[in-house]
This record gives sequence, structure tokens and C-alpha cells, in this order.
Amino acid sequence: MKKLATRSAFLGLILVAHTAHAQTVSVPAPVADTQISVYSDGLSVVSEQRRVLLGTAGQRVSLPHLPEALDMSSLSIVIGTEPANSITIRQDTLSPQGLLARSVGQEISWLVPVGDSGAEREIRGTLVNVDGGLILKVGDRYEAMPPNGRLALDRLPDGMTGGLEIQAEPKADLSGEQPVDIRYVTPNLSWSADYTAVLNADQSSLTLSGHYLITNDTDRDFTQAILRLVAGETNRVAPMRKEMLVQRAQPAVMMSVAQDSAAGGPPREATLGDVHIYDVPGVTDLPRDLTVRRSLQNPVTLPVTMKYRLDGSGMVHPGQPGTVEGLRPSVRLSFKNGKDGPLAKALPAGPVRVYGSLAADSPTAPAVILGEDTISHLPIGATAELSLGQAFDVTAARKVVSYETTGIGQDRRPDPYRATHEITLKNGRDTPVEVTLVDAVYGQKWSISDASIEPEAKAADSVRWIVPVPAQGETVLTYTVRVTP
Repeated sequence: MKKLATRSAFLGLILVAHTAHAQTVSVPAPVADTQISVYSDGLSVVSEQRRVLLGTAGQRVSLPHLPEALDMSSLSIVIGTEPANSITIRQDTLSPQGLLARSVGQEISWLVPVGDSGAEREIRGTLVNVDGGLILKVGDRYEAMPPNGRLALDRLPDGMTGGLEIQAEPKADLSGEQPVDIRYVTPNLSWSADYTAVLNADQSSLTLSGHYLITNDTDRDFTQAILRLVAGETNRVAPMRKEMLVQRAQPAVMMSVAQDSAAGGPPREATLGDVHIYDVPGVTDLPRDLTVRRSLQNPVTLPVTMKYRLDGSGMVHPGQPGTVEGLRPSVRLSFKNGKDGPLAKALPAGPVRVYGSLAADSPTAPAVILGEDTISHLPIGATAELSLGQAFDVTAARKVVSYETTGIGQDRRPDPYRATHEITLKNGRDTPVEVTLVDAVYGQKWSISDASIEPEAKAADSVRWIVPVPAQGETVLTYTVRVTP
């Protein structure tokens, strides 16, 4: 019989082939019949269907190959059609001390070295004590074992699997082949979405496509699993308690990423309550320490709006600089997920990488990233806005032309004042542009007057202008603000 050996400073041990205990039936992990709802926060709901052949009364069902970090409070086991009478959970490791402690009352072999030849003498008996030294009952005698021996086991101790041990007790009247339905929540299994957008040469439309990544950082391989991706913010009552969570050691090798394009197309999207679900067609293999990448959204062309936005403040504080130069508006790109539009599908949140090319570029021209941003969950009817970076050819400068107090502040508030602002926008491009200027203004009362361009909109704490700037030219906006802080 092939022997596997492991040693410690004071104890060596040999493990031999494991034979199942007569009163425990082991139910291996299923090759199929696994369903997983995967959440982006790393917690997933796993449902498994296994089968067990029950014989004598009192048999317990052992369930190996479950993730060691699963949330024990979420564990549900149904044998036949009834919940298990009881579930016992033990976290064991294959350590010398653990094996000895679990072998008390079991027949073992103790291998003692003979001389320097490497030969060993076998002492076989029933282990009766491990505290302070090993005591074996050999025949009618009790013998203390020499500490330099090695332990040999014909099988692992009863019910011990060398990791997470879960056993369930079925109803007493069950016999024959029965289904075993298991459901649990486990961490370290998560998914995320990411998108690629290719802007056309005249910047009037983009082609959007999406992918999803599923990462299995558990200690378990999932085979032929049916996957459901869940997008949305779900409340968790409490984190898993420490005694219910066994942290998995990080793998020594880097995780590999599998690009899987043969999965039957993008997931099917639907709404469930206030979350959106994406059912992955077919079945998926998720080996441990692997990330699988697949298509979430086939390429679709959408009309887009490009604009420049400059955020500033209409507030003036004593001692602040009178002139600020070198300001650059942000470059914004937006598209709408219309009900009757080309997309018309809710998209989960994720980063968007925007590429662009020249009209004269060949297919082999180097790719250029125009910017990256993240979209929030995008329901149908909503508009996504991406900030690609700062403008190169469009610049701005601000100046406080005048400032004077108009009274005395009450209750230790700053004095009310009147200030005139001047914002100069310059455009170095060959085409005219529009800049959205948003200035924050707040206080008990405020008002705008003498604006060289009428504001496009006002809110409780801001005012907005749409400022046209000619090609190779500039536009100067002036306005006066009265503020009672």
C-alpha cells in the first residue's frame, strides 16, 4: 500500500489509504448540478445537488469539498425532501497533534527505528492516551511508546477529512438513494463589469462593448456551474462572525485569466426586485485561483455628446488671489441609454476605457486611449457621463475685478459683499466650442446681475452658463454677484 509521510520535531506519521467509516456516508462534490449567484461584493450564494445511498439506520452524511470560508449561519442541507435533523461542523487540519487527538480509541501502528540501519519495528495497538505521552493497549498490556517513533494510520480518524468537516443527520426513516440539496453563502467568489468604447473620428458616436470578469478565490473548484450575476446594492445584516469564517491563505502563484468566448453569447438581463440579474448561458467551469472573462454586451453604436465643463466659484474671501490662470476645462462625453435606443439594456457599474483614432488611420495604426472613467449602474432611460480628462486647446483664466462689503455680518457671520468676476475662455482649436461654466454660489441670499451672457440655469447653490468660444478665439464672461453669507 502506498504511504504518505509527514514529520514534526517530535513526531512522524504515515497516512495510508482512507476507508470510509461504516456509519458515515461521504457524498462527493457534484460534477454538475451546481448553481451560483455571484455578487460584486465577493459574497455568493451556492446551491448544489448531490446524491447519497443510505443503508443502515443512524448513518450520517459527510459533505466534503465545501469552501472552508463559507458562512456557517447560511448553511442549509435537505436530505430527501426534509431538512437534516442536525448538522455538525468541525474545522480540522492534517497536523500530527490533530491526528493523534482524533485517533484515541482507534487501532494504530507505531513504527520505532531499530539501530542505524533505517529499519523499523512496528508496534500495533489501540491508542488510549496522548496527554504527556502516547499509551497503546497492546493485547492485555498498556505500553508507553518511545517518542522517536512514527504514527501509521490505516485510515483517517472517523469523520476526519483534513479540512472543513460537515456532517448531516437525515431523518431516521430514510433509506436508499436520496438527493442532498445544499445551499450556502461563501466569500471570495466575485464578479465585475468593464467596458470598451471606440469614439468615431468626428466624435458624434461611439461603439460600446462590455465584458464581465468572474474570479474564484475560494479553495474549491466549481465544475459545470450555472451562473447568475447579480448587480445592485444589497443590504447585509451583519458581517460573518470570526468563528464562522476561516480565512484562506493566499496562493503562492499569480492568478491566471482565461478569455472564454465560447459561452453562448452575453448574459440575459432581467429585473428581480431592485437588483438586476444577468443569467450566463450554458454552464461554466470555475477552477480555483482563476478569473474568467466573457462578453457582457455585444458592440452597439450610440450617439454621443462631447462638451467642455469648467467648475469654479463665485464666492470671494478676503486674501484670496485676484487672478487665477492656466485653468483647463474637463472633457466630458455623454450618451443616453434610451428605451427605444440601440442599447436599451440596463448596464451594471464598471470602468469604461475610451479609444479614439484619426479619420485617416489604417486598421494597423496604434490605438490611442482618450480617457477612462467609471459609470454607475445605468438603468434604461438614464444618461451616462464620462470625464475623459482635461482639455489641451481650451483654457481659462479668472479674475476678481472688484470687491466691496455691503454691510456688517450678523451673528459672527462674514460681512455681506458684492463682487464682479471676469472669466476669459480661449480656444486654440480650428472649430468653435461651447464651454459649460458652473460657478458655486451659496449663502443666506445671493443674486446675479450685469452678466455679459445670460445664465442658462440656476440652482440653490450654483449658476450655470453655456459659453460659446470661436475657433482660434476667446470669449470673456463677466458678472456681478451679491452675497449675504
